[in-house]
Amino acid sequence: MAEHTPGPWKVVFGSCVHTDDGQYVAELSSPRGEAQRTVDAHLIAAAPDLLRDLTTLIAMVEDFLTDPTQDRDHVLTQIDGCRSTLAKATALKGAE
Repeated sequence: MAEHTPGPWKVVFGSCVHTDDGQYVAELSSPRGEAQRTVDAHLIAAAPDLLRDLTTLIAMVEDFLTDPTQDRDHVLTQIDGCRSTLAKATALKGAE
């Protein structure tokens, strides 16, 4: 099975998604207009970060649930990171 293009990804020209080094990932089209393409592009561009954050958080929560002596603040910091990534994905803030 092929692996996804490594991130991070970013939105360029409003509706294109590229890697940081300029590699093409996707270009969006939508009959609903440019605003919709831009919102969708931000969601797609955040995919590698969402995957990384969710994978990390799941591992941390599993560790925490099996060993409650684990550092709670570390888990909370990861949750804050997930919130930032979600904001990027939904183009609410932190979106480029």
